[in-house]
Amino acid sequence: LVKELVETAKRGAVANTYVFVGPEGCGKIALALSFVKSIVQYQKKAEAKDLHVSLNKIETLNHPDLHFSYPVTTSEKVKKDPIAKDYISEWKEMIFNSYYFNLNDWYKKIGAGNKQGVISTKEAESISKTMALKSYEGGYKFMIIWMAEKMNESAANKLLKLLEEPPEKTVFILLCENEKAIINTIKSRCQKISVPPIQAQDISSGLQLGNKLSVELANKIGKSSAGNYRLAIQMAENEEFMAESGEDFAS
Repeated sequence: LVKELVETAKRGAVANTYVFVGPEGCGKIALALSFVKSIVQYQKKAEAKDLHVSLNKIETLNHPDLHFSYPVTTSEKVKKDPIAKDYISEWKEMIFNSYYFNLNDWYKKIGAGNKQGVISTKEAESISKTMALKSYEGGYKFMIIWMAEKMNESAANKLLKLLEEPPEKTVFILLCENEKAIINTIKSRCQKISVPPIQAQDISSGLQLGNKLSVELANKIGKSSAGNYRLAIQMAENEEFMAESGEDFAS
């Protein structure tokens, strides 16, 4: 899938709007950022040194033409009319910790309590203003909308106008788990990319590399995590905790 998207960027056949559809833990955020890097790499006519700087800015989430939207709600930090930019530091921390997290992890991070987050009309207005600005680096502007199904109807209708007539050189990437929750008029304007669950062997390799698990344990978790890398990481951490607890109990 990554190779296909790289080829798309190489050919210059980049659409204005995409929707990446896939289950929890399949790596949609990582895939979207990889695609953004490919577009910048193959569309930007720059010196190798400047290109390296641009790609590094994407890696560190500090590129001035890369923007994010995600469900938010009021909290101790933001008492009224929250928008994604109010929680950008928490968002970056979340991604730096792991690309694989879900809504509950995110709500816990921002101190949402029992409240549900939403992508609101106010957020849609913020997206419109952001994407109407000129590109800082003269290339593409990107908006990655995580959990796009949490967009309420009025926000979706407002965003629809932007997607119908997008500003020049803008790319919207909507990430969702439940595409049925996105209104059809928006879906019809997006190029759909289906992101499958991660294969058991790939999860096993990731756990051996990232969590330093034994081959046997990594394979066991890879098979039982149903392609969800977030779940696999949790299972790995629980296994490590259980092993330590068992040793403590024995001693």
